[in-house]
Amino acid sequence: MPRLVLWCCCVGGVWVALCSSAVASEQTKAEQTFQVFCKNWIQTLNSYARNNITCEQHGDLFVAEYTISDDDMSTEVKQAGKSPACFVGTLRYREKNVSKLFTRPQQSAAGSLSPCA
Repeated sequence: MPRLVLWCCCVGGVWVALCSSAVASEQTKAEQTFQVFCKNWIQTLNSYARNNITCEQHGDLFVAEYTISDDDMSTEVKQAGKSPACFVGTLRYREKNVSKLFTRPQQSAAGSLSPCA
């Protein structure tokens, strides 16, 4: 009888080791996939922002501005609940407001921002 108990414990121990290794592998895959998604998301946000510059007139001045997302981001992936293959990711980044003053709308065409016409 003792052999049977020892053998079952060993099998249980191996199974647990394989299971935790599989979960770690899934977590690594989720982290890598989420990191790629986040980089693409930041690029999409910045592309949209540069193509949607706002321009407002304040008296004789024009203000052109847009907001970009900083490439220096942090991500975190955690296991969600008890399911070993379900993860939740968090993305943190800073936004920068880019603005420029112009005396005439046409001046902005020579600068780094689109015209305010």
